[in-house]
Amino acid sequence: MRRAILSMMIFCITATGLTARDYYVSPDGSDDNVGSKQSPFTTLTRARDAIREGGIAGRERINVILTDGIHLLDESFVLEPQDSGSEKAPIVYRAENEGMAVISGATRITGLKWQRHKGDILKARVTDDVLRSCRFDALHVGSSKLNMARYPNFTGQGNFGGVTSLDEVNKRAANYKHQTTGYLHALHRNRWGSVHYRITGKDEKGLKLEGGWQQNRHRQLNSGNVMIENIFEELDDAGEWFLDRDTGTLYVYPEQGMDLEHEPLYATNVRDLIVFAGSVDKPVRYVNIEGVEFRHAHRVVMEPEENWEPLNRGDWSIVRSGAVMMTGTEHCTIRDCFFNATGGNGVFFNNYNRYSAVRDCRFERLGDSAVAFVGNHACTRSNPVGYENSIAYSEQDLTPGPKGNDFPKDCTMDGCLVFAIGRVGKQTAGCFISMAQNITVSHNTIYHVPRSGITVNDGCWGGHVIEHNDVFDTVIETGDHGPFNSWGRDRYWLTRHHSGNGYREDTVY
Repeated sequence: MRRAILSMMIFCITATGLTARDYYVSPDGSDDNVGSKQSPFTTLTRARDAIREGGIAGRERINVILTDGIHLLDESFVLEPQDSGSEKAPIVYRAENEGMAVISGATRITGLKWQRHKGDILKARVTDDVLRSCRFDALHVGSSKLNMARYPNFTGQGNFGGVTSLDEVNKRAANYKHQTTGYLHALHRNRWGSVHYRITGKDEKGLKLEGGWQQNRHRQLNSGNVMIENIFEELDDAGEWFLDRDTGTLYVYPEQGMDLEHEPLYATNVRDLIVFAGSVDKPVRYVNIEGVEFRHAHRVVMEPEENWEPLNRGDWSIVRSGAVMMTGTEHCTIRDCFFNATGGNGVFFNNYNRYSAVRDCRFERLGDSAVAFVGNHACTRSNPVGYENSIAYSEQDLTPGPKGNDFPKDCTMDGCLVFAIGRVGKQTAGCFISMAQNITVSHNTIYHVPRSGITVNDGCWGGHVIEHNDVFDTVIETGDHGPFNSWGRDRYWLTRHHSGNGYREDTVY
C-alpha cells in the first residue's frame, strides 16, 4: 500500500525533459506519511528508502527537501552505492530554506525537573535510557554550547581557552573525589599540536594518565600548557556542566538569562552525521548535500588508540571521521552548508574519491580540521610510518606512482570560510591533504587556527593546485608551521636515529 501511495506523488518535468520528484522531511512529520509537502516523512532514512523502493534513482531528478527545524539523528545517515544518482538525474538532499534546516547528532533531553544544588548551580535527574544510549560529551542549551566543568575556567583566550601547569593540576587533584571522570588536555611537548588523556587515578606523584596517541612523533605533554575538564569539583563558573553517571545527575551552572526550564537541551551522541559508504568498485555517485547546517557531532580526541592512525612521517595521527564522511564517491558535492561547532572534522574525503567537492561552505568552532583528503596507506610504496622506521634504499620499491586507486584524486575545496577550528585538537588545519593526488584548494578564507591553515602532509602523489586562498592569523596556539605547511618526508627520507638502516652521517641523502 505504501509503495502504491508513493507512486502517486506529484512530479514535474524539468528543462532537461527528465522527471523531477520531491520528497519532504520534517521534524514534525511521520515515517508513515507519503513524503509530500503536505504529508512529510520525519527521517532522512525513510526518504532514502522511499527512493530505493521506487526504483527511480538515476532515472529521475530527485530532491529530498528538509523543512526548517532540527532533524535529530540517533545514528549516522548512510548513503550506499544503490543510493546514487546520475549525471542528468542527480539526487540532492537540501534545505527548503538555506541555513534553516539543522542535521543534528544529538539526543534531546526532556522532562528534567530542576532543583537548586548550591548557589546558582542547578541539578536534575537524567533517565536511565539517556544514560545508556547517549555519549554525552558535549551539552547545548538552545543554540549555546556549554563547557564541561574545567580548570582553568574558560576565558576564550590562549591555548584551550585557558591553561595552567601540570604541577598546579596535580595539587588541585588532591581534592578530587572522583578524578577518573576527568580528561587532561595539553599541548605537545614541543608545541607541535596537542595530546589528550583519560585520568585513570592518582598516586603520590599526581594524576595517572592514559592517552597521548593523538600525535605521530613523540607523545610527551608540555607541562606548562594543560587544562583539565569533566571534574565535578571544578564546576564553579557560569556556562559549565557536569554529568554524574553513577547517580544520573546532571549539574548545570547556567549563563545569565539562560532558562533551563524552557530552552531545549541537546547532548551529543553521533560522531559521523552523514556517511557516504562506497568503494573503488562501487562508488556513490551524483549525490549532493546543499544548504543545511550540521551541529552536535561528538568529539574525536578521546577516541581509543586503535582509531588513531599515524600518517607517514609527519607529526600527524588522525581519526578517519567527519560530520560528513565521504568514502568511495564520484561527482558528489557538499555545497552552501554550515558546520557549526561540531566536535571533530567537518568533511573527510576518505580513501577513494573522484571529482567530488566541498564548495561555498562555512566551518566555525570545530573540534578538529575543516576539510581533510586522506588516502589509503596501502597505495604507497616503501613508505614507512613513524620517525623510528626506515627502509634501506636497496630494499625500496622505486616504481613511480601509487599502488591502486584507493585515495582522493581530482577533488576540490573551493570558496569556503574556515574560522576558529581546532578548538580541542591542535594538530589540525583548515585543509589537510595526505596520500592524495590533484587536489584543488582555491578561493578559501582560513583564519584563527591553532596551527597551519593548509597542510600537505607528504609527497604522495602531488599535482595539487593551491591558489587564491586568503590564510591568516595562524599558529595561534602551537609553536611552528604557518599559513601553509608542506612535508616531504616519504620513502627517501632517513634520519640519524636510524643508523642500523643504512644511515651514515658522512653521506648526503
